[in-house]
Amino acid sequence: MAALRQEAFDPGPAGDLVMARLSDALIARALRWHGEVTDHPGWLAGLRDPHLTAALGALHADPARPWTLRSLAATATLSRTAFAARFSATVGVPPMRYLQSLRLHHARRLLRDERLTVAAVAARVGYASEGAFAARFREAFGIPPGTWRRHAAATSGNRLARGRVDGMEWQS
Repeated sequence: MAALRQEAFDPGPAGDLVMARLSDALIARALRWHGEVTDHPGWLAGLRDPHLTAALGALHADPARPWTLRSLAATATLSRTAFAARFSATVGVPPMRYLQSLRLHHARRLLRDERLTVAAVAARVGYASEGAFAARFREAFGIPPGTWRRHAAATSGNRLARGRVDGMEWQS
């Protein structure tokens, strides 16, 4: 941490490269130190499994893609049944629920940080209709997406109330 702090406030030659490598090392050490966390269900535990790592990476890289259990299983190079069972046991929620939670979390960030309509956010995170997106958003967070955006703008950077989506808690 001291080396990161020094590099941030007094960068030397190739400071960006040094910061990137120090950050990588810090993350690797934190993951190693918190290794026991991966013994409990969650995305971090999923990263220990090479098959699930491929699926999680694909989901996070493109949450709006029209994923199916079949396409995720193919990404993980497992059968649908094996993939669904392994994902649920390791991550703690079924794959499609995880995707839905990921999309809603991404939607909250877009609503807060981008100047997009609710319909544009819905499309960008993979919902076919604004109505379906708004209904799911409200179910998950207790308020419609437009209201959430206005609240986010009014609080300008303050944390908003937590939301719970299918057993996964998110906060923006």
